[in-house]
Amino acid sequence: MKEDIGKYLETMRLKMSEEKTLITHSGKGKARFLNYHISTLWENTEIRNCGRGKGRRLNGKINLTIPDDVVAKHEARIKKKDKILHIPEWMTNSDYDIIMAYEMKMQGLINFYEMASNVTVKMGRLRYVYEKSLVKTLALKHTTTFSKVERKYRKYVEDGKQVIAVEVKREQKKPFVAIYGKKPMTQNRKVIIQDEMVGLHTGRNELVSRLLNNVCEICGSSDGVQDHHIRKLAD
Repeated sequence: MKEDIGKYLETMRLKMSEEKTLITHSGKGKARFLNYHISTLWENTEIRNCGRGKGRRLNGKINLTIPDDVVAKHEARIKKKDKILHIPEWMTNSDYDIIMAYEMKMQGLINFYEMASNVTVKMGRLRYVYEKSLVKTLALKHTTTFSKVERKYRKYVEDGKQVIAVEVKREQKKPFVAIYGKKPMTQNRKVIIQDEMVGLHTGRNELVSRLLNNVCEICGSSDGVQDHHIRKLAD
């Protein structure tokens, strides 16, 4: 089958990569595609009620999971010999920018792996590591201790979840709020990932300063300006 596919591709002047082209038995192994592991579920002990009585409803179902090395790769960027590190290049930014940078990083990963059945376990572990790095970055920026930063920035959202958050107050308007750890990590098999891109270049100006200016960066108007967070999917 693999040889036939290779010959067919050659008719279109395409060459198949022998190293990357594999045929995997999905019931015995896992195929890797777009950093997902793809396999089929086989569990003969799991018997549930279905439309025609009891049966093994899991058998033959396609399963998407996050490979272990994906989490290890992202952890390695902020860890050295199992020690969680801060991100020094972000220390010159405002607290709002630092928290938003960590949150956007995690949101991008959660959005991409939302179809995985183990997204809660894998992304939960990664969110914990990045949260410790976030607190260390804030502590070093303000030359204070880890525990003091925890007490100052540890907040509760409506559902009782603990998050790291900061508010930037504005006159006669709602404050800007940056929250790390609010996005839920639950599997969504039907998620549609949208990639919105805007051709803006803002240099090294801080996000808070740009938002407080209350001026549209496209047309220069200050009438009825609204704030929207738009980012590339790759971020």
